[in-house]
Amino acid sequence: AWVERQIEWIRTHPGVPANGKRAGVIPSFARFPVYLDHILLCCREGRKENYTPDFANIKVVSYYLQKIATALLESLRECAERESTEKQYAANVLQMENTYYFTQCIKERGQEMSVLFRKPTVKANATCKASTDAYLGWMIKREFVVLHDLFSRISKMRRELGDKEVLMQVPKATFVKTLQKEASREVMKDKIGVMYARMGKHLSEEGGLLPVAWKALVKVLYEWFGRWEKLSSQVYQHKLDPSAVDIVRIAYVLL
Repeated sequence: AWVERQIEWIRTHPGVPANGKRAGVIPSFARFPVYLDHILLCCREGRKENYTPDFANIKVVSYYLQKIATALLESLRECAERESTEKQYAANVLQMENTYYFTQCIKERGQEMSVLFRKPTVKANATCKASTDAYLGWMIKREFVVLHDLFSRISKMRRELGDKEVLMQVPKATFVKTLQKEASREVMKDKIGVMYARMGKHLSEEGGLLPVAWKALVKVLYEWFGRWEKLSSQVYQHKLDPSAVDIVRIAYVLL
């Protein structure tokens, strides 16, 4: 009966702000470790101090914990899909933070819990990865609109028409001038700093995701600038400055 009441509470108390922004760890997920610790305490009562319950053989406990996990992840999906939740980034941030918090709560409570929640954890990790990838792509495109458009155009023309046509439609002088304006070392420092500050506003302290998400963003930045660096070298024989490696160095200074 206690578990059923908790599941009903999860379903009726999503706890996401009306505007769908900066939700952080929503109340239903914040209560999840309380459920886990309550179950652990009950299973260990009267046992030795270091006793580890074998949840796989406690069918009732296993069944209801799975129900709680399923209800949590389903409620999160519904919150993210609500019309009032901003879709450009807030829906992704909501899912990133709460699935990460969910999996960390399980991981911190030992191998037995991790085995018990294997299927929900796989689902949560997949949701976290998909929403993180979407969020990071949005962040980079938002901050590097001109560069992204420029290199996307060059890549498409090169693939469809060849290098000569690229040089005709985007002459080297125009290309270099754009880089000087949009990708100088000082401009890059400013833009990367803005992204870090924005991410700090989007992610909550209690979620613990900021360092992890920033490292993931730096990795994506390296991959994107690496591709752009290669295009610049192959088509224009022009070396990007700062390089992809320099971009990583600039970004890690902020951690």
